[in-house]
Amino acid sequence: MSAPKNAEVTVDEMDLMDIFSLFKRWFYNLLALCFKAIDFIFKFWWIVLILIVLGVIAGKFSKGDPKYKATLIVKTNFDSQPYVYNAVEQFDAKIAEEDSLFILKNELDIEKPEIGGTQITPIVDVVALLEGIGNSDSRSLSSVLKELSVDGDEELFASDRFYSNYEYHKLEVYLRVGQGEQFVNRILTYINEQPQILKIKEGVITNLEERITANKKMLIQVDTLINGYARNINTVNRNAERLAFYNNQNNLNINGALTLKNTLITETEELKNERITYTDAVVVLSDVQIVEDKSISDKKHLIYPMILVFLFLVAAAIRYAYKTIRAQLVEEQLLD
Repeated sequence: MSAPKNAEVTVDEMDLMDIFSLFKRWFYNLLALCFKAIDFIFKFWWIVLILIVLGVIAGKFSKGDPKYKATLIVKTNFDSQPYVYNAVEQFDAKIAEEDSLFILKNELDIEKPEIGGTQITPIVDVVALLEGIGNSDSRSLSSVLKELSVDGDEELFASDRFYSNYEYHKLEVYLRVGQGEQFVNRILTYINEQPQILKIKEGVITNLEERITANKKMLIQVDTLINGYARNINTVNRNAERLAFYNNQNNLNINGALTLKNTLITETEELKNERITYTDAVVVLSDVQIVEDKSISDKKHLIYPMILVFLFLVAAAIRYAYKTIRAQLVEEQLLD
């Protein structure tokens, strides 16, 4: 014989009431603990205040010397990006290792170098990147991207697989002095005077000057052809048959010659402009901007008070839990 349906409903209602009562009891216990904690803080406010003052004082006295950061926009010439990045990484590693010979060679303070570190990152130009891959890499962009594992598009296109496609970069120099333009220049000098970079510079400039010279010679030859053609215009016009004979004999395309001359003039001017800018492998394009580099260590006067107060409250909570549990054990006569 089955139980009445009304009895099942009553049992379910009792179970729900028990669960509700349990949560209600937990909630009130938690609320009681919060009020006790607030009462405890008000009771021992003077200890909290002393800890805050001590934390502020300790943070002020333990605060280190201010640090600064210089940010520059630079342009790389001669396709020297890999060598420039390698030089910056070497400089940063030598400073981190506190290499005394290296520090002295670069005229820095041996005890406390004015430069704390360096970092260089490309200024991402996706259009230039796609053009570079399209012109020099037979693989598609998707196949290249499959080889990389980075977080986010910015890290992807700034990875070492692509930085050789960019001419413009951001150079960051971490300094220990506010007026550090001269030390920034020492890093640039160090990069530009790398032996491998000097060899590349010499070769590129030599090729550039040879190309300019060759273009000038070719311009003279084109002008000679055009002038010779112009001198024979009257003769050619007087005799159509001789015009055909002349054109066949000389095989001169005057429109092509003029187009070639214009191309040579344009290219030569561009090469001359490049020669002017090809002074160094790294050329600064922006003013040196030096600002104070803020970090979490500069907020010790705020962090220390919070840590001290937190530890005090944790210790008080542990003490309260210990006394409460011990009182229950004593009440149940579990302790001698």
